[in-house]
Amino acid sequence: MLNEPVTEKKVDLAKHLFTSLEKQVEMADRKVQAIFGLNAFLVAAISLQSQQKLDAVIRQGFDLNNIIDLTLKAIFLMCSCLATWSAVKAVSPRVHSDKNLMTNKKSLFYFGSIQSQKVKEFTQSFMTLNNNEAVYELLESCHAVSSILNIKYKFLKRSTTFISIALFTWVLMQVNKFLV
Repeated sequence: MLNEPVTEKKVDLAKHLFTSLEKQVEMADRKVQAIFGLNAFLVAAISLQSQQKLDAVIRQGFDLNNIIDLTLKAIFLMCSCLATWSAVKAVSPRVHSDKNLMTNKKSLFYFGSIQSQKVKEFTQSFMTLNNNEAVYELLESCHAVSSILNIKYKFLKRSTTFISIALFTWVLMQVNKFLV
């Protein structure tokens, strides 16, 4: 299958790629944590504002300012909830790849596969890997981690979009308070 033998340099390149992808997963998770923090701050900020109960607003009657305020709050809460949901989905993407795609054997680099094997079975399989097999294992793991990253960043982008809209809506709510 290979045109040339796998050298230590190719093994090192595959390890470097895998390590790079793993760091990108960590970075994506830190970004999600920032989204959670900003979202918590915004929800706390809106909850600290003086709020009227909805039945009191209905008894007073609706004027343009009340309608704008309620609309902005509804948009804010919806965006805040969607940002949180997307962030949760980014933290825990559903991708499972515990089989080596070439040989259909258990992966030696995926923690779920490693744990499912007996210690002796895993260590023996790992110790008998040659360079070719090691590179294939690493590259298949890189492919699996890339799938995870793709899902993480898709949900992270959604979360960022919704938290940005919520932040903008919060600013509009503050402006609306001063227009009364």
